Amino acid sequence: MHYFLDTEFTHLPRSGMPELISIGIVDENNREYYACLHDFSAESVSLFVEKNILPHLPDMSERKSRKVVSEELFEFLSEEPPEQLKE
Repeated sequence: MHYFLDTEFTHLPRSGMPELISIGIVDENNREYYACLHDFSAESVSLFVEKNILPHLPDMSERKSRKVVSEELFEFLSEEPPEQLKE
């Protein structure tokens, strides 16, 4: 199974540890997972992220904790694709 991954972080790892903002995964059978975290430090984002990423994020009510995202990712990556998609 192949997975295609897209992530956004608070800044590039030039100084300090970047924090995950969002993650999107699509598998080769077109199953999708997307989550945006609510517990990243918005004060530490780069200028690029502030201008180009933050305005496009979902509302806070739709964002999730790291714990929830971790659990959902484990479930998503552990699932068998539907029978009709298996080859």
